[in-house]
Amino acid sequence: MKQYLEIAKIINTHGIRGDLKLDLWCDSPDTVKHIKTLYLDDAGKKSVSISDVRMHGRFCLLRIAGVNTPEDGAKYKERVLYAAREDIP
Repeated sequence: MKQYLEIAKIINTHGIRGDLKLDLWCDSPDTVKHIKTLYLDDAGKKSVSISDVRMHGRFCLLRIAGVNTPEDGAKYKERVLYAAREDIP
C-alpha cells in the first residue's frame, strides 16, 4: 500500500503573491484544508509547508511558506502534490 497519495497537480500561479492554482484529484477541497505539509515526491523526501488554502471557482489556491512571488511559484508549475496517508482526514 502506498504511504503517499497523489492529491493534486499544480497547474499555474495565481496573483502577485505566488499562490498556486491546483487541479484537485481528491474527493473534497476540505481534504487539502486540513493538511499542513504536502510532498513533491511519492517518497516523502521533499516537503512544503502550507500557509493557506482557499477555493477559487472550481480550482483550489494554495500558498506555500517561502513562496511570495509568481516567479517563486513558477518553479512548482506542473508538479504533482502528495499527502501522507495518515494526514488525510
